[in-house]
Amino acid sequence: MIFNIRCKGITLQDKSHDYIEKKLTALKRYYQQNDVDSYQTNVSIEQNTAKDGAEVYVEVRIAVGKKVFIAEEKASTVEEGIDLIHDKLKTQLQRYKEKMQDHHAE
Repeated sequence: MIFNIRCKGITLQDKSHDYIEKKLTALKRYYQQNDVDSYQTNVSIEQNTAKDGAEVYVEVRIAVGKKVFIAEEKASTVEEGIDLIHDKLKTQLQRYKEKMQDHHAE
């Protein structure tokens, strides 16, 4: 499990760093069992320059085998953005897992 967290224009506290790893590690239950050892997670956090009320822009890319899952969100805090992204990635990974199970069942 490899985490790459990149921040631009914002300083990430240790508490937020741990929260990100905890939330995204929880998604591993949706991976195929043989893919768990070979995934990489890239997290990009930037200060939002748009005047839409959101403070940060968060993007997460999870590479599982040859498949890449991407979610992005604008939020007022890093934790809020990670929560929203967690839900999006959970949906994507559940669909992928179900698709793979249906494919192997045939």
